[in-house]
Amino acid sequence: MLVTGGNRGLGRAAAEKLARRGCAVTLTARDLAKGRAAAEEIAAAVPGAEVEALELDLASRASIRRFGEAFEARGGALSVLLNSAGVMQQSKTRRTTIDGFEETLGTNVLGPFLLTKLLLPSLRRAPSARVVNVSSSLHMPGSRGPEVRFDFDDPQLERAYDPDVVLPLMPFASSVEQATDTFAYACLDPALEGVRGKFIRESKITPSSPESNDAAKQRRFWALACEMLGEPDWP
Repeated sequence: MLVTGGNRGLGRAAAEKLARRGCAVTLTARDLAKGRAAAEEIAAAVPGAEVEALELDLASRASIRRFGEAFEARGGALSVLLNSAGVMQQSKTRRTTIDGFEETLGTNVLGPFLLTKLLLPSLRRAPSARVVNVSSSLHMPGSRGPEVRFDFDDPQLERAYDPDVVLPLMPFASSVEQATDTFAYACLDPALEGVRGKFIRESKITPSSPESNDAAKQRRFWALACEMLGEPDWP
């Protein structure tokens, strides 16, 4: 099982929870020393836990490719990819990744998109594999303030950047325990065998927003992501 961003925050909590449930966990971190420290903490807290740390920066295509090549070289099977790493951008000025992508889009979306593609061979070697992408209920209409509106003409917010600095208050957020319980449910529950493309909230399959189910927009964004990354269409 691979947990991105497993050295801190929700990723760290999820990695430990999954280890407690008997999973062998590989966690990733941008800073390998911090990743190894987190792995050592989990191993100390969970007797017999199998946990390791690997370096990965989802804001860098070069780092993602190095990671994908090294992971694939192991030749093993990957049963679960939990894409939990991400940033919550609160800077008053627009920031970009090393590749020139707007930071939130590059790290939270394009990075996991490319990583998942590169890990497909390892996932396909598993008898049954799952890809779980950590998301948010904020895409739901009326969840908090104005409705979310993705602008395909300005996907990187070059013309209309807004950090939405009321986010630190977050009265709408789930607790760490609730969130990681949901992660574990999505990663492990037998009832989800063969289930695809569902939004899960509080350990229950929940209808996602109408916009997220717009097939035309799904195809358009998929094509946009491939174009931005310079990747051919897949799978």
